[in-house]
Amino acid sequence: MVVTVTHRVISPGMFIGVEDADVVSFGSGQPDLAPPFDVGEVFLNFSRFKYGKVGGEDELKAKLRGYVKREFGHCVDEDCIMVTNGASEALDLVLRKVSLDPGRRRVLLTKPYYYSYPHLARINHMTPMYTDANIDLEDVKEKSGNCDVMIVNSPANPTGNVIEKSVLRGIQEITEDNGCILISDEVYHSLTYESKHYSPKGENVVTVNSFSKTYSLCGYRIGYVFCQNPGFMKDICEIKAHTSMNTNLLSQRVAMECLCVPKRHVLKNREIFQRRRDYIYRRVKELGFEVEKPEGAFYVLPKVGDSMSMARDLFFEHRVTVYPGERLGASGHVRLSFALPQDKIDEGMGRIDEYVAKL
Repeated sequence: MVVTVTHRVISPGMFIGVEDADVVSFGSGQPDLAPPFDVGEVFLNFSRFKYGKVGGEDELKAKLRGYVKREFGHCVDEDCIMVTNGASEALDLVLRKVSLDPGRRRVLLTKPYYYSYPHLARINHMTPMYTDANIDLEDVKEKSGNCDVMIVNSPANPTGNVIEKSVLRGIQEITEDNGCILISDEVYHSLTYESKHYSPKGENVVTVNSFSKTYSLCGYRIGYVFCQNPGFMKDICEIKAHTSMNTNLLSQRVAMECLCVPKRHVLKNREIFQRRRDYIYRRVKELGFEVEKPEGAFYVLPKVGDSMSMARDLFFEHRVTVYPGERLGASGHVRLSFALPQDKIDEGMGRIDEYVAKL
């Protein structure tokens, strides 16, 4: 899809992987902080060049089993964990598996949403339905009864909201009663600022995660998925065998190194992001925008009015990138990521201040 505004074009993928020294990008959902060790050392000592196991290397899965129990409180066997090409492939594989069952064609999403969710649903011949991100359990109960999958994302992209433990438990119980699979996307689990992360549990829960946000490994495309149902995992592993086969072996080795790093590295990074959160929230408020303070992740979502026009003008006239909310189910808002150095945040907010002053 391409959105055209006068003579200028803004497309959903135009900023992904693009670097420009003259542009301050609040668009990128990837940490600027370095990985927690010297990746070059891994390269020097790596000599695997043949196919690996489709579900992931045994050593990494064994490490993940312990990590999943320690960090999320889930007790799963290694045959219920699969390593994937980022969380994106994990989401796609789960939806593919569900869509192969006759008649299972509806996905319930919270709105606003991560921009790929509705596209992944449609790619897998499923129809997205929506409930508000400020969860109303009665609405979830009514709508999930007509759905086969529900996706929750906490902490959330693009809002930074953290869903309360009691609400997540309610969602899990409702979806289980309705025979609905609950996909819990927890890629920002390490970035909660005022509350402790809770990971829903249950036989209908499929948890998706990655190393991208916690360990700054977005470009390595290393994620994982786990659940309590070995049969379900076997089925999605079979799908992966005929699509991408094994996940990059070098990336898996790098992920292994991450799991050996003391947790203080992750906590230090969280403190950095929290300071940035506080700063950008204050600056956005001072500019007069209505905005909620994010409880997690690294995004703010101010209400701005004509977000497509603002995104266009900021990019072409002020060399600042923001994401228009139309892509995220949040019309009239823009998303700003604060996963960039403090000096760049300050510079970018100064440019946005100039834009506002001209209005």
